[in-house]
Amino acid sequence: MGNLIVLVRHAVTAETRTGRMSPNDATPLDEGGRAQADALRPALAAWDFELVLASPVARAWETADRAGLGAVAERCDAIVEWDYGDDALRRTDEVRAERPGWNLFADGAAGGESPADVAARLVPVLERLRAATGDVAVVAHGHLLRALVACWLELPLEHAGRFVVDPASITRLGRHRGMPALVGLNDRHHLAGIAG
Repeated sequence: MGNLIVLVRHAVTAETRTGRMSPNDATPLDEGGRAQADALRPALAAWDFELVLASPVARAWETADRAGLGAVAERCDAIVEWDYGDDALRRTDEVRAERPGWNLFADGAAGGESPADVAARLVPVLERLRAATGDVAVVAHGHLLRALVACWLELPLEHAGRFVVDPASITRLGRHRGMPALVGLNDRHHLAGIAG
């Protein structure tokens, strides 16, 4: 199967708990989020990562650090969360009440990034992931990671919302018979017994 791309979504924050789309500002983990991030450390310890990319946004960077990756992580601005523009701090149901059928991955965010914008900033990230010969970790955000999964699989970005990537989950990408593959999605076994 070759090398794996291990995607780690940041742990929970106060905003994550309410289902609100969090902007790229200083939103630290809450107490439960810190426990989730700590639980990632033994789950990730089996890997010897060739490369670790982490979003510099506080909640992602803190997750990487608590998970034991902070010392080797490279800050990567291309994997910050989707710019939600006018939709920041809103829930999907609130946006859909105004714009029925709205799909972030097809329609983008009002006053923020379009799907094409996000796909374009992921191009150099995908090039690095494809060029890696060893395992790679990416610590980032829910919508961004779903977009990354779709791009890795060479699927239309509009379908990225079909992937579930919960806080502090681990998703694995790789190759199967020479094709980009989804190896594991939304693994949360390491969070057993942790509230959040």
